[in-house]
Amino acid sequence: MIGREITDEDIAKIEKIFGFKLYDWQIDYIRGKEVARPYGRRTGKTFAYILRLLLNSPFEITEKSITTDEYHGIEYRDWFLRELIKIDTVLKENGFETSFKRRKGGFR
Repeated sequence: MIGREITDEDIAKIEKIFGFKLYDWQIDYIRGKEVARPYGRRTGKTFAYILRLLLNSPFEITEKSITTDEYHGIEYRDWFLRELIKIDTVLKENGFETSFKRRKGGFR
């Protein structure tokens, strides 16, 4: 189901799968709440944004429809898409349904 409620059990499973605890703001953000995200790099914003896109998006997303969380230069979109695909693969391998539908032949 796309755009479903993210439960405490889902959060615990995500933390186990990826091997680290999520910050409270990340959990609220993934669940679709408006939160103040921290400033700066390496704070978990992109990871939380990707999880929100994959698990809490009310519509199907594809390589062409993806909007990145921030702009960090022209190469960032390709990096972002590769990261999204990695996270999507791990989630799907662990029983999550996501909103990402990859077209055959990869992106580009």
